[in-house]
Amino acid sequence: GMPLTEQLPHFRRARVFTGMHGAGYANVLFLAPGSVVAELCPLGYCTQSYERMSARLSLTYLRWTNTIQENAREGFDTVVDPGQFVALMRRALKALATRA
Repeated sequence: GMPLTEQLPHFRRARVFTGMHGAGYANVLFLAPGSVVAELCPLGYCTQSYERMSARLSLTYLRWTNTIQENAREGFDTVVDPGQFVALMRRALKALATRA
C-alpha cells in the first residue's frame, strides 16, 4: 500500500471521510478541522469512539446504521443500501455548506 507519509496529504485535503466502522477511522486525526466524518455502522454494533474524537477535533460527525436485517452478514459485514448511502452523502455535503 501507499506509505503513511504519502497518505497524510490526502487526508488533510479530504472534506468528507466515509467508510465502515473500524480501526481505519483512527485516520480522522489527520483531517482538517471543519471536515465531515460519515461513519457507516453494521446492524447491532457501533461505538461512540469516533464520534467523540470528531467532536474534539472540530469535525462534523454523521452516522448511518444498518437497520435492514437482510443486509446484515456474519461478522458484522454489511450491505449498505445505496439510497441510504446517497442520503448520508447529501447530509455530509449540506453539513460542509453550512460550515463554510
